[in-house]
Amino acid sequence: MVGCSLKVSGACREFAGSSPRVIRGLLGVCRELIESDRELTGNALGVRQKIIETRREFAGGYWEDHRELGRSLDTLSEKRKGLVFTCGRRSFSGLWWASTKKESKKWM
Repeated sequence: MVGCSLKVSGACREFAGSSPRVIRGLLGVCRELIESDRELTGNALGVRQKIIETRREFAGGYWEDHRELGRSLDTLSEKRKGLVFTCGRRSFSGLWWASTKKESKKWM
């Protein structure tokens, strides 16, 4: 029993001597995890910012196209007062478009 007890106490001493190294190792792992979390968070913010910028570019392009289409329709209605616009099953004359363009500008 004495031999067994010496082995156990030796193992305890070895474990006690290695525990500071184990703890330092765990702290290092913890630091690396924190740094990688910060890096991922920074990347996520950059990706989010890029998505917002791209969305604004698309929205700006949409409104520019929308204005261009409005100008083109205005030009058409001025040149061809009798022109009929077809939208689905409905038809509108150029005169109707010319009369409603003032109201539609209120919504832009």
